[in-house]
Amino acid sequence: QHLSQLQHLNVHDTAVTDTGVTQIAQHLSQLQHLGLRFTQVTDAGVTGLASRLSQLQHLDVSSTTVTDAGATCIAQHLSLLEHLDVASTNVTDAGVTQIAEHLL
Repeated sequence: QHLSQLQHLNVHDTAVTDTGVTQIAQHLSQLQHLGLRFTQVTDAGVTGLASRLSQLQHLDVSSTTVTDAGATCIAQHLSLLEHLDVASTNVTDAGVTQIAEHLL
């Protein structure tokens, strides 16, 4: 509860998994910036955070196993995003198309 107003969190290059991302999404609903680069987060984790962290403006899921399904969920639920990094993921042209259609 002490950090419930936290707006910026980077957990780059850690062993954070979907379980950890779920906890972040449940307890830190005011986050605007979340860095998950080089973590073990999958589409399941991204789906959970996208439905709960509606204030996110910056999301970095680069170098994770996120796929088109995760990218689509992000695009559909996080309308305030100003920065999204999906470099070195499993996102294909189809996922990028979904991002463009929903966020641009």
